[in-house]
Amino acid sequence: MDGHGDDGSHQPTLMDTVLMPEYRWRDFMLLHSRSYARRLGREPSRLCWADKRAIVECPVWLQLALMNLAGEVAEYMGDYNGINGAEYRTTGKGKTQRQWCRDMQERCRRQLEAVHA
Repeated sequence: MDGHGDDGSHQPTLMDTVLMPEYRWRDFMLLHSRSYARRLGREPSRLCWADKRAIVECPVWLQLALMNLAGEVAEYMGDYNGINGAEYRTTGKGKTQRQWCRDMQERCRRQLEAVHA
């Protein structure tokens, strides 16, 4: 979902440099990526969980329209071995976009339940 670098893991730092130079927003934005937060030895920000909640609550047709416009469906349904989002990258084999999206929504739902249990 990041779109920068082979695995997308550089998107948080690019966004930080270009769009959010104010320090108060820095950690909120940078730590929305669970893999980036792990790499820094930090907890993900609330934005991480809000992003997952949006994926869960968004209707499949709208989620797919937005993700196709951003190029994320092709990225995540492909056979990638990147760090960021690796749990999504090989799950699209043999599935339609709709099936893949429903599976992704279910994974996000389980992640939210685990965090808020």
